[in-house]
Amino acid sequence: MTWDVCRDRGGAFADGARSGAPDAVQVADLWHIWHNLAEAVKHLVSKHSACLREPDPDPESIPDVVCPPISHAGRLAARVRQHHTAVHELLDQGLSVRAAARRLELARNTVRRYARAATWQELATGRWQNLPNTLDPYKP
Repeated sequence: MTWDVCRDRGGAFADGARSGAPDAVQVADLWHIWHNLAEAVKHLVSKHSACLREPDPDPESIPDVVCPPISHAGRLAARVRQHHTAVHELLDQGLSVRAAARRLELARNTVRRYARAATWQELATGRWQNLPNTLDPYKP
């Protein structure tokens, strides 16, 4: 049988755990694991801070992001098209959103989203692809 000893980070705690239970596995508590991770990330970011440059002082000089055209071919587009058609057919037959969700094995909010969209293309917009973010001015 193995024992685990949950201890603080201090050296005295490690010595006490080692002398009191020499065969036990010493485990830091969750707070210290997260703290150690945060310290490691801070250290890593500070080492790579030279990779980032100062932002341009003129925000007008930042080019507009042009998203590539969305491809309406492929499995995802086919599934969106199929679900959109099925949802609208069931709702046109008089089924409730809940009944349509059960029949199609979709979440009610998903059925509502398909029901609100007039065309399936509205659902395949790729809204989150290539959106500008706060780090863009700092990227080389």
